[in-house]
Amino acid sequence: MVKYRDRLLAIFDQVSIEGPQLFNDQISHQIDQRHGIWEFIAGRIRVLWFYDNDKLIVCSNAFIKDSKKTPKSEKQRAISFKAEYFRQKDLGKIHLEEDS
Repeated sequence: MVKYRDRLLAIFDQVSIEGPQLFNDQISHQIDQRHGIWEFIAGRIRVLWFYDNDKLIVCSNAFIKDSKKTPKSEKQRAISFKAEYFRQKDLGKIHLEEDS
């Protein structure tokens, strides 16, 4: 699991510099088009995420994948997290600052 963790950290590092669009489907792909949920892949470790304003990546949940398909419960957790994130943002409880 340590090598997967290290691979995931390398993915995060690269995404912070270049964005996820350079990755192939083996590293990141969309798992729910309707809700805009994506998945980072590092061995059996999966991290679900979504975009805020098409440029900020918000990670919602991580899990160890045991089967071929992403568990519905994990996908639903990401969908719920995304809805709550934007609800809190609309209420002014989440503030984003950009580097100058």
